[in-house]
Amino acid sequence: MAKVALCDRRGPLRDLNDKLSGEKGEDWLITLKRFLRHEDPWKTESPSHSWPWASTIDLEKIQHREFKVGIWPITTIEQMVAAGKYDFVDPAHTTNACGSRRMHVEKRDDWESNNWYRVLTDTVVAFCIGHEATRLQAMQVRWLMGLREVSIDHELMIGAQHPQAQIDLQQVVNLDSVVCVNGEQYVSGLFGDGNQRQLDLIEYKRGFSKVTWFLGVESTTEGNWQSSLP
Repeated sequence: MAKVALCDRRGPLRDLNDKLSGEKGEDWLITLKRFLRHEDPWKTESPSHSWPWASTIDLEKIQHREFKVGIWPITTIEQMVAAGKYDFVDPAHTTNACGSRRMHVEKRDDWESNNWYRVLTDTVVAFCIGHEATRLQAMQVRWLMGLREVSIDHELMIGAQHPQAQIDLQQVVNLDSVVCVNGEQYVSGLFGDGNQRQLDLIEYKRGFSKVTWFLGVESTTEGNWQSSLP
C-alpha cells in the first residue's frame, strides 16, 4: 500500500490537533486511543454501570418545559445580554469571558457584498430533576433524556425571548457555560425573584438544589438564508 502524501496528512493532523487542544480535548484523546487500539472509538459504557445515581431517576417524573429559541449571529454576547433587559447582570458575561461558548451559526459571504446567515430555531428543554444533584449528575440525567448540551446563546436567548419563564422557573442553570473568576469556577444561570430578572453566576462545586432547572437542546430546525438579522 502506498504511503500517504504529506499534503493529504496535513489537514487531518491539523484538525486533530485543534480538537485535542480544545475544550473537549480529553474526550478526543480517549477516542483517539481507542481507535489506535482498533477498538470502537465511539463506544459508551452502559449508564446503569457508570452512572448509578442517574440511573435511579425516574425520567417520566422529571418536570420539563419546552421553548422555541431563535438563534442568529448577533455580533457580541454584550448585545444578547442587552436584548434580555435584565435587572442585574454579572460583569463576567462578556465576549472575552464567554465567547468560546458561542453557538456556531452557519455563515457564507460569497454572495455579492452581503453577509448571509442560516438562522436556526432550536427546541430547548428546561428540566427539573427534583433532587439535589452535582453538575456531572445533572449532565448524566440530561444525556439519559436524549438532550444535547447548550451554548451561551441558548441561555441568553431564553432570557431575551421568554422572560416570564425565567421568573416562573426562578433558577435556570446552564451546565455547559463554565466561567472562571479569580481562580474559582462558576456556571451561568438565569434567576427570577418576584418581578426581578438576573443573569448571574453560581458556584457549582457543592451541587444544586432540588428546585434547580437545567437546560438541554432537543432539536434544531434550520431556517432560510438571510442577509439581515431579525
